[in-house]
Amino acid sequence: MGEACRVAPHHPDAGAAVEAGCQLLDAAVIEVTGREPLVLREHLGEVAARAQSDAEDALDDVVFDHVRLPERKVFACFGGSSYGTAVAVKPGLTATIDLTVEEVDTAASLRSGDVPMLGTPRVVALVEEASVAALAGRLEPHVTSVGMRVQLDHLIPVPVGVTVRAEATLERVEGRRLSFTVSVNNERGLVAAGKLTRVLVNRERFIERAL
Repeated sequence: MGEACRVAPHHPDAGAAVEAGCQLLDAAVIEVTGREPLVLREHLGEVAARAQSDAEDALDDVVFDHVRLPERKVFACFGGSSYGTAVAVKPGLTATIDLTVEEVDTAASLRSGDVPMLGTPRVVALVEEASVAALAGRLEPHVTSVGMRVQLDHLIPVPVGVTVRAEATLERVEGRRLSFTVSVNNERGLVAAGKLTRVLVNRERFIERAL
């Protein structure tokens, strides 16, 4: 970069007079001072982690919880007051949901593939339904849970007419975050297995924030 009020020494106009108070810069050595692309500064994993953290912070604005240790009982609490009628949400809660596969449940119908077999999106919905059932009767009327993360391995195909059973078991309670182990089985064995995370929220406030 040239000095103030001078032209860079190797510039064609070197030696030419320059008005006082101005500054000419050699384009060949100018450095871009704007913010460089995010992916050039940070590992993509760090970007994803930050995005996930931001999403979780957004959920923190929706509802507050009250946790009593060491039992780790969760009581939904809003406006600074808790509700004594709440039933404890604790590890071990479980529920099962049965489904006899129909044409509407297939990958071809759901457009997640072109085979007439139980579609993965339907498997995900089924284990989510089981996780919701596991919490039935455990939350205040104005409190609900929403899906946050699903990790699932779909292992074998299931044709139309076959019945499967989805099971969800609450494995861990961390504040408002509920972690489930989930599985789907049929007469042939394990169809799918994985983990699912739900978060407790105030239903009305959650909906309002989306509008």
